[in-house]
Amino acid sequence: FTLTVNLVFFVGNSSAANSGGAESASAVASLSKSDRSQLEKDLTQEAQRIVKRLPPLEGQLSNKHDVSARFDSAGKVLIVDLGRDYVPKINGAEFEDNLHAISRSLLPLFDDVVTIDGIEFRYSGKDIYYYFPKDYRPSPVQKKTDVKPVALPQAAVAAQKKVMISAGHGAYYHYGYKDWRYQRDNFNGVVEDLVTPPMSTYLSQFLISNSNALTSFVRSQDSTIHAPSGLEWWKVASRYYLANKYPELTAVWNSKSKSPREGDIERTEDLYARPLFANNQKVDALLHVHTNGVAETTARGLRIFYQTGRVEDKKFAESVHCYMKEAISTTPGYETYPTGSVNFDDNAETREATMPSVIAEVGFHTNPDDQLALKDPVFQKAAMRGFEKGYRMYQEGKACEPFQITETPNINSPLNKSFDVLSHYKGNPRFPVKRVSKATSCPSGLTCAGSTKSLTGASPFKVQGNCNYNGTALKKFQMTWEVIFTDADGVTAKTTYVTNCGA
Repeated sequence: FTLTVNLVFFVGNSSAANSGGAESASAVASLSKSDRSQLEKDLTQEAQRIVKRLPPLEGQLSNKHDVSARFDSAGKVLIVDLGRDYVPKINGAEFEDNLHAISRSLLPLFDDVVTIDGIEFRYSGKDIYYYFPKDYRPSPVQKKTDVKPVALPQAAVAAQKKVMISAGHGAYYHYGYKDWRYQRDNFNGVVEDLVTPPMSTYLSQFLISNSNALTSFVRSQDSTIHAPSGLEWWKVASRYYLANKYPELTAVWNSKSKSPREGDIERTEDLYARPLFANNQKVDALLHVHTNGVAETTARGLRIFYQTGRVEDKKFAESVHCYMKEAISTTPGYETYPTGSVNFDDNAETREATMPSVIAEVGFHTNPDDQLALKDPVFQKAAMRGFEKGYRMYQEGKACEPFQITETPNINSPLNKSFDVLSHYKGNPRFPVKRVSKATSCPSGLTCAGSTKSLTGASPFKVQGNCNYNGTALKKFQMTWEVIFTDADGVTAKTTYVTNCGA
């Protein structure tokens, strides 16, 4: 709480935050030296507090690490140095989870205060690849998407984009506990491993119907029993599904074959299997569906992550965030659902992928409000519609522009005359758009009937109205209308206008 207050105070009072049109992202850079130093001190204390409660991993010398947090010169990256002692024996899934626990706890502190690009971790000034050089992956050369592709018929399968969907995480075998267990704990009925597959199914359906994509999954969709675990196949991690279906692809599902079969080694193999299988299948995009979880139960909302240093992935992530926000915020009951930020992060799931790859962490399974949303099919579908649209708009090279009605001019018309009602809009609605109107004020004795229309085409939308009146008592009258536009993705936009009849 104190740290959030300090962020608001320091950043809110910076020259950048108070100058017209200045981006809040530059606010940190404009802080005075003393204010910036105090803010970094507060962030250091918070990072230290988070690190202290994490259990030490094998190879780490203690859990009392000398942690520091500072911003880069531009004020857009928070650099958290955990010290050499924090480097573990294995750079695997468990270590990545601990880094997530730190970054996912710190990032919400910046929400609605200042925008940062992401958090970078250092270990006595070095990145993790100084200690694990074999794990380093340079950013692949990625084709820019800046031209809308030619629309091809559904039958032209060869021209369809191949999109792979990864639902985190799935059950795995732990050699230490000698049992099968989910990778994430149960929080009030929400287990990430079990809530992401249905969302991934919705995402696949929307990609097929709206983006003409060929979709595939890294986890099984089958409800039959996986004998070793006794669980249904769809509940099991991708490593086992791929080993069963593609036994010859040992480099994909058994990528840590030289490591001892101990602890959670197969969880690490599962983590790597997702992008390695996407590479093997030469797909055009890899979409990850996750939920989030931290110790602070107040943290909530949507988070989008892309791999550090990848320009195209950043564009992709920004598009996904834009349209997931659009879809969720126009869904009844979720208008105020927090939609977080887009940040870079170093994840094996995206680092190992050679194609554009984005992680959507749809909500925090550790937050009571998000838990309700994550269990609601209405919310799940809305979020995945937005994910699909973000992919589609990225493929078409379209910028972030949510659907909204910018203006519906009032009408002044003589009695018994027809006229055009024009609603100017911006954004990228998927057609047809349903227009439903109703009168919110109507003169006594008149019937002001609304209508439902199906619309397509460029702005403005146009429908016909009239000022028909067969009586003699009124020389002029006024009607007020409310109109709701709903596109084929379920995204809504509202407008009102006034008709002055007899003017």
